[in-house]
This record gives sequence, structure tokens and C-alpha cells, in this order.
Amino acid sequence: MTTWADLEDFARRTAVPAPALEALALAGAFGGLGAGRREALWAAGAAATIRAGQLPGSTPGLAAPALPAMTAAEETFADLWATGTYGTHPIAHIRELLAAGLSKFVIRPSGRQEFLDDFGREMMPLQN
Repeated sequence: MTTWADLEDFARRTAVPAPALEALALAGAFGGLGAGRREALWAAGAAATIRAGQLPGSTPGLAAPALPAMTAAEETFADLWATGTYGTHPIAHIRELLAAGLSKFVIRPSGRQEFLDDFGREMMPLQN
């Protein structure tokens, strides 16, 4: 069984291209190496630049700043994007809101997400 010390070690030994590293990061594949999804996604681009013979620890951009963990809904959508499947059905994240009669979901040009009632009035912003 092959094991890797961290994302840098994985990238060095596999030479996986950046899009594949990003998909693996979003899917949470590097969680066992101590990297959260956002931290691994941050480092994936830099890790893809690692070349054979490069000194370990000499790749800039691998250390992510403090990033918040993904919400459960963000993880579900990241799983859908990266793998085409999910662990929690996407509707589960809004089931309570739907049951409360909030039937219209809108994303404003600013990126703000809202639920509207049947008359178009904002009921509440979508909670993370």
C-alpha cells in the first residue's frame, strides 16, 4: 500500500495535473493527509507545478492561510462537482425552509442567496 506524507508528496510522486488535483481537493481526498478541502484546493495549483528533482519544501504557495471549513451544503455541492455524486442529498440542506413554505430561491447579482415568499418578499437569507 502506498502512503503519502502530505499533498506536496502526493503531487511529487504522482505528477497528477492541476485539474485533477483540484477535483481531488474539492472531493476531500486529501483529508487523510491533514488538509481540509479549502486548504487542499488552495495548494493544488502550486502542487501541480512541482517537478521531478525539485527539493521538498521549496514550492511556494502550498501553505494556505486560515480558511473556514466548508459548510455541509458547500461540501455536498463540491462532491457533486468533483465526483458527480453526493453523500447528503442537496435538498436536505433546504428541506426545513421548503417545509416552511419558502418556495422561491433567488441568487442576486451580488451573489446574495435569498428565499422569497409567494409575493416576492424576502423571507430570510440562506444560512450557511
